[in-house]
Amino acid sequence: MLYRFEDCELDDRLYQLRRQGERVEIEPKAFDLLVYLLHQRERIVAKDELLDKLWPGTVVSEAALTRCIARAREAIGDDGEQQRIVKTQHGRGYRFVAAVREQTLEPEAAPVATEAVPSPHPAAGQPQEVALPLPQPRVWPRRALILSGLLLLVGIIGTVQYLSLRPPAPSANIPAEESQPLLLPDKPSIVVLPFVNMSGAGAGRGPRSYRG
Repeated sequence: MLYRFEDCELDDRLYQLRRQGERVEIEPKAFDLLVYLLHQRERIVAKDELLDKLWPGTVVSEAALTRCIARAREAIGDDGEQQRIVKTQHGRGYRFVAAVREQTLEPEAAPVATEAVPSPHPAAGQPQEVALPLPQPRVWPRRALILSGLLLLVGIIGTVQYLSLRPPAPSANIPAEESQPLLLPDKPSIVVLPFVNMSGAGAGRGPRSYRG
């Protein structure tokens, strides 16, 4: 909550005190005292109540409270003679007597950006905006798509037939037939030839053998 009084602003949520728009350094106890007196400004707050609020569970003298009141008055520009903001009620306590204006620190809604829409009937002398048609995507005719599909199919069929009718290439793994010469034996051999008796003598004899 933001509290405005005299030329001061006290924000108990942000724990800040400003005077004439400038931030004022203030002791924590003095700030807590101002906040408590603000919240209880409809009545007089006794000294014992302030002592229990500012120093709970601690025994302190009234001199400590007097010094805290002086620091608070110094921060808000008040003094002990005029007492325009915090007034001392002798023998009773203290009371916040300045007029206070309260304001919440809720964030303001950001303005919504609106797009200017051109008037359908512009005034005379003003340029008129002309909406250009957006480019349309190119659409192929159905007949062209069918023809392209048929050409692709014919090409595939022709390729398959060409590969199926093509004679297979000779395999490199099959060795070519080579003529090998006959090998001669390395040992003596006997050749038997037919014997023909041209003179007629010794007819009936069989073939002769020759040792090579």
